[in-house]
Amino acid sequence: MSRMTDKNGTHQQRRAALFPKTPATATSLCPFRGPNIAIVPVRYALDRSRYDVDPRQLKPLPKDGQWARLPKLKTRSYTLRQLYDGYVYVFDETAGTLHEYAASASDGHLSRIVWTDAHIGNDQRKGAGEGQPFLLYPRDNRLHIAFSALQWT
Repeated sequence: MSRMTDKNGTHQQRRAALFPKTPATATSLCPFRGPNIAIVPVRYALDRSRYDVDPRQLKPLPKDGQWARLPKLKTRSYTLRQLYDGYVYVFDETAGTLHEYAASASDGHLSRIVWTDAHIGNDQRKGAGEGQPFLLYPRDNRLHIAFSALQWT
């Protein structure tokens, strides 16, 4: 049984003509191998449990301030949530810079607040420009990231 071909060749021949003959390496297609890394700041929250007496009731933190970091849970799990309205601070130890971002809970975007001479001595600063849902920093830099509901002075 012979295959029918048209004047442009078989389906396989047409498809092969669209792609290069050299194989792609695994890293050439991976967007995570670039010089920068995207960071999406999030917060942890506890899921409600069906075993709670009153699932709407929040449990207060211990008064002595001593609690385990991310304790093991039996009846619920940790879940990721987007940030509340507030500010994200990134100290880039490698570059020696401190950046401030305004976090918006309504759209999940972070808008950079670029400090100018007009901001010197002011306790409140506002940023302009389009925000992004992630922070982009060089992959090899050492970063320290903090969130605050109130703007640092």
